Amino acid sequence: MASFAMTRCAWWEISVSVPADAADAVAGIMEAVFAAAPVQCQRAGSSVTKVTVYLPKSARPDSSLIKSLKERISALAVGEAARCLRRIRVSRLKPENWRDSWKKHFRPIEFGGVLLIKPTWSHRKAKPGQTVVVLNPGLAFGTGHHATTAYCLDEIVRFRCGGQPAAFLDVGTGSGILAIAAAKLGYKPVRAIDIDPEAVRSALANARRNKVQRLIEFSAVGLANFKPDSPRTYGLVCANLSDDILLKERRRLARLVDYSGRLVVSGILRKYFARVQSAYEALGFVMERSRTEGEWRSGTFVLTRKSHRPTPKGHEYVQSGEISE
Repeated sequence: MASFAMTRCAWWEISVSVPADAADAVAGIMEAVFAAAPVQCQRAGSSVTKVTVYLPKSARPDSSLIKSLKERISALAVGEAARCLRRIRVSRLKPENWRDSWKKHFRPIEFGGVLLIKPTWSHRKAKPGQTVVVLNPGLAFGTGHHATTAYCLDEIVRFRCGGQPAAFLDVGTGSGILAIAAAKLGYKPVRAIDIDPEAVRSALANARRNKVQRLIEFSAVGLANFKPDSPRTYGLVCANLSDDILLKERRRLARLVDYSGRLVVSGILRKYFARVQSAYEALGFVMERSRTEGEWRSGTFVLTRKSHRPTPKGHEYVQSGEISE
């Protein structure tokens, strides 16, 4: 997603606090109404998500837009709509308040004692031997605080500490946080893809900030058009995607995981996790571990069937066994 520059102009903040399982639907409504990319924030352990859009306007947002927002939210399930409509907030932010609002939600956070994620304004020093990733908060998803991103970072650290780092692929890179952490922890090669060119630009800027831009290959491409740059596959693939995309793209994702490699899936509402698990187990994966936080559940799968490893044929990757197209 595109990031807004922190200029001297005033900003308007329109936010709705919703149950986590309604957040994606409300975010879609807000993006359609205001033509601006929404931000979703959820505190660890909470079942409530705050969905926010920021509008760089000097005048209060048109009342017709707020009315349209309420009408569209009202079309949701009755229980969800009632809860959402009570929590619509419109407020004017001064430039300094814009900066402060990010500081409230983005504080330094550690993973496994070996990785520190912190914002550019933080003066916190790393512990001896600790790897540091510095991020500038834009509107691209991924600061490490959301349960789904945090799980991916924990797994990146866990596999790094458990053995030799492998080739790494970040699917749906957003801010680039996972790919940057992987590169700084020694994974190589590292590739990161996202269908949103603005997200890729934001990720590349963060990679430069961390001096790892030469260690990561970013691509504005979806899984349907992504091809590994050599016959190898990846020892660790992180896919922080919604359950519908994980299901739709399961065969393409499976082809990218090396035999005995790991696929980390997150971004899944707890009530939909079982169907994602079943779909990947049918492709030869075994769930190694999972974690539930609030409404979200994430999992790590190991590819156990050797026949699922892809082999190159020219520039295409043909899959033998069950997961061939």
